[in-house]
Amino acid sequence: MEILFFTKEPAASNQEKMAEELARSVLGVALNATFVEVKSAWRALSQRYHPHKHQRLPERPRKAAEIEMARINQAYQLLARGSAPDF
Repeated sequence: MEILFFTKEPAASNQEKMAEELARSVLGVALNATFVEVKSAWRALSQRYHPHKHQRLPERPRKAAEIEMARINQAYQLLARGSAPDF
């Protein structure tokens, strides 16, 4: 399990572009990835970090998986909002 923590917020200028780039990096997809590729990456990461898979772990790794799952869902929602016609 790999968990990334970012301490700095993106700069105020071009914040939307930076947010999309960060969301794509969280999901591990290219900048020119289609919505199908984004959704596929989201599903794979969701299966990997889902809280039900980590119930038997100690509290700290379980909480880390929950935080990572929240980041994955937030990134997916941001990218899905930007590509609503692709639904």
